[in-house]
Amino acid sequence: MTEFWKSQENWFCKYCKCWVNDNPISRQIHENGQRHKRSVEEKLSEIRKKQVTDAKQTKDEAHWLKKMEEAALKDYKKKDIKDNRDFTAKLYNNEDLPDVDEKYESIRQANQVGPRLPGEPEAKHMKFENMLKAGEEG
Repeated sequence: MTEFWKSQENWFCKYCKCWVNDNPISRQIHENGQRHKRSVEEKLSEIRKKQVTDAKQTKDEAHWLKKMEEAALKDYKKKDIKDNRDFTAKLYNNEDLPDVDEKYESIRQANQVGPRLPGEPEAKHMKFENMLKAGEEG
């Protein structure tokens, strides 16, 4: 009763899609056969063809994206720039920019000092100036 039947293990050939006894002699006979060699060659040629088509497809995609971007920029320069003269339009056409310094000076000053949030430490240079002011008053 201690004996039981065990099947001999098989090995699956992924190129030929068939089962072969899993021992060195059977594998070697299968791998040296015409069917296996032909299947491996077909698989390799299929991989090469796929690689070529993928490379061509990525090249085409890059080409069309570049064409679309060029067309969009050309359209932007022609249509949007005439109707709405914004900052980027002037940059693209190398035109003089508006007086940014005068218009945004108050914003720059606010960003330099800036409002403090509760619990946020003061900037070091401001802390020193506040200490001097406090010393003069007292």
